[in-house]
Amino acid sequence: MKALLLLLLVSGTLPAEEFYDHAAFRAAIGSRPILTDSFANAKSNIPGVSVSSNFDFDEIHLPGPGHFVPGKYVDVTEHYLAATWTFATPIYAFGGDWTMDPVQGGLSLIIYDLHTEYYIPDGVVPPFPSPPPPPDLPVVSFKGFWGLVSSSPFRTVRIVSGDEDRIFASLLQHYEFTDLQITEVVPEPRTLALLLAGLCFLRVCAAGRSNS
Repeated sequence: MKALLLLLLVSGTLPAEEFYDHAAFRAAIGSRPILTDSFANAKSNIPGVSVSSNFDFDEIHLPGPGHFVPGKYVDVTEHYLAATWTFATPIYAFGGDWTMDPVQGGLSLIIYDLHTEYYIPDGVVPPFPSPPPPPDLPVVSFKGFWGLVSSSPFRTVRIVSGDEDRIFASLLQHYEFTDLQITEVVPEPRTLALLLAGLCFLRVCAAGRSNS
């Protein structure tokens, strides 16, 4: 577990914390309900959750290689390849089980709220700080849990190559992802009560108009 203040790209701040320990991740979420998706049906089974894999370069947009197979999502990142997870309802936490063998570029994330994007440079596996030139890149693997818990809600998570801003951007990073875990924004009881009161008021007003 390590604390991380996400590097701001536009404006504002999004304090968050990364976890490699699943129990600590769940503890940080607290009492918020956790939604889990094992992709057992070779798709995302949580309503309002979608993912797209795309190649995007110089106004050329093509479908990427990302796809579901029973029990996991499989994809590869490169300089112009990325996967974008979108949530109809804002979330506070995003995590799951990751497999990368060998780790080459690593994975970084870009988190989007309604107005701002935030770059998480080390992401699931930290990019190499000073990688040697090919073919001498270290061959290592990563298999385990990684998750992020934010103090502010967000709607989009974009998974990109960890070294895409370096000379080694051509490195591919194959990865598998399963057991997606998110926690959606749930209105507090007071907020929910105010919302219900407002809806009741609108219905009374509408009924008054129809009777006049």
